[in-house]
Amino acid sequence: MDYQQAAETLLGYMPGMRNHDGFRSLNNVTAGEFTALIYLAKEHDGATAGELTAAIGVGSSRTTAILQSLERKGLLRRGTDPDDGRRVLAFLTDEGKRLEAEQREKALGSILSLMEYLGEEDSTNLLHLMERILSFQSETEALPT
Repeated sequence: MDYQQAAETLLGYMPGMRNHDGFRSLNNVTAGEFTALIYLAKEHDGATAGELTAAIGVGSSRTTAILQSLERKGLLRRGTDPDDGRRVLAFLTDEGKRLEAEQREKALGSILSLMEYLGEEDSTNLLHLMERILSFQSETEALPT
């Protein structure tokens, strides 16, 4: 098993894991903020608040709070969409990109250690179970209440 690739895959599941103690506060950044940094850094720089809300699975008021906090910390800047002046886009600052990369490496290291501890079979099972859990969450969220 390529544990590095498996750790990368598991890190991709972070939005569903954001409430775990190990990811709550990474270098003065909350788990929600870290999840937003990951999303923006991974080919979504310039996303709208609505896109971010849908991607990280929080309410719009929480997304607003995350964006305001990241902006106050100098990790994000907001700009107007050049194609539609009514839309506001979120961009990582250089410091935001640096912090995301640094914290991503720390998180990957923790996950990599866990996966090595679990071994190949259990790590493979963990990935499979996470995929099933996320699929279940996606399917049940779509059901009417």
